[in-house]
Formats: sequence, structure tokens, C-alpha cells
Amino acid sequence: MPEQLMNRKQLLESLKRLGELLREQDIEGEILLTGGAVMCLVHSARGMTKDIDALYEPKMIINKLARQIAIEMDLPANWLNDGVKGYLTAGAQIQEFLVLDGLRILTVTPEYLLAMKLMAARHGEKDIDDIHFLLNKLQIKTFEDAMDILSEHFPADKILPKSQYVLEEYSMKMKTPKPVYKIYSKIIFVGLKYDCKSQRLGYKSQKHKRKRQISDDIMRRIRKNFV
Repeated sequence: MPEQLMNRKQLLESLKRLGELLREQDIEGEILLTGGAVMCLVHSARGMTKDIDALYEPKMIINKLARQIAIEMDLPANWLNDGVKGYLTAGAQIQEFLVLDGLRILTVTPEYLLAMKLMAARHGEKDIDDIHFLLNKLQIKTFEDAMDILSEHFPADKILPKSQYVLEEYSMKMKTPKPVYKIYSKIIFVGLKYDCKSQRLGYKSQKHKRKRQISDDIMRRIRKNFV
């Protein structure tokens, strides 16, 4: 069965309806949008999204009203959910997007959303397209500038290699200078004489692991000497 998606109009109508139901109970709700809903609703980067990833209060009341709205508007049962909470940090940057009757809508900033998308970096989802859009929107041209934003919002020990790979691929696609550690690692491999065909084929995974380790050492050295 095809996945049911929501367009921008449906997103706005569902949030407006949520505000109306909250107002009927004399409640002022607040919701922080993240993920695909922000890409669709705030940045108009895509036409549809599968759900609204958000944090909201009062949680229990809004969950109940969301189930009611799903029936009324024929929306997916989980059209509104807080599954994104694992990707948010205490220092999340937020801004006001829209104030409806009964509901104040906030969003994460483009910079913070980019960091979140890089942390997830799911291939097969919309993350990669969203990352490219946000890099262009924020006029980020270099690997280092993008990594600075990521490390500003998330601890270094939580950043996975896949985030760096996505940025490296984007950097090459845009024909910008390669990350400096890649240039140095290539020189090092010439010095280590990885020119034996059997070694290249038989020890590919070990070679890749060694390349990453050397590259990190080079980066630390460069920063120590020149930053």
C-alpha cells in the first residue's frame, strides 16, 4: 500500500484544526516543528512529507486531539508524532514561525535543521536532498564550514562518519576544494606504496580504515600548526 503523504495545504489545515480544538478547551498549545514538515512548510523545499516530527505541549491532550484530527481529515494515524526527540539537544536553536488561534508554532533554525539532517543522513529517505538544499540556502561552500555547524550543535563523539561522507560527496559534486585531510591522505598512501594489486584487492577494508586514521592525525597536526 502506497505511503500516505501530506502536502503544504494539509499541514497548515491540520495545525489550524489542532489550534481550534485547543481553543475550545481554553488551552494555548505550543509546537516545535522539525524534519520534513519544516522543509515543506517553512522552506518550500519539497511538496509533501509523510508526517509532522515535532515536540509539543500539552503532550497528552495534543496526542488525543491529533487522533481525532486524523479521523476527521483522513490523515495517517501518526501524522503528528514526537519521534524526533532523540535528535534534539538542549541547545536547539528555535524561531517563531506562525501564531494560530490556540496554537503557537515554532521551528528549528535552518542551521540547526542542517545539523539534525547530517546526524541522521539516511540514504533512501529525503535527508540527502534536504542537506543539499540547506547547504545552498545557507550558502555553505566548504566541508569545514559545514562541519563547524554540525560540531556547534552536537558533541564530536556523537558525529558518525556517514555525516562526513555526505559532505565529502557534496563537496566533490560542487567541485569545491577537497577536504584537506583527503589530499594529505592520498600523498601518504603513495609513500606507503599501496600499489600492489593484490594488496588493493585483498585488504580494501583495512586500507580504508587506515586511511581514516591517518587522515584524522593529519587534520589534528594541521590545526595545531596553523589554526
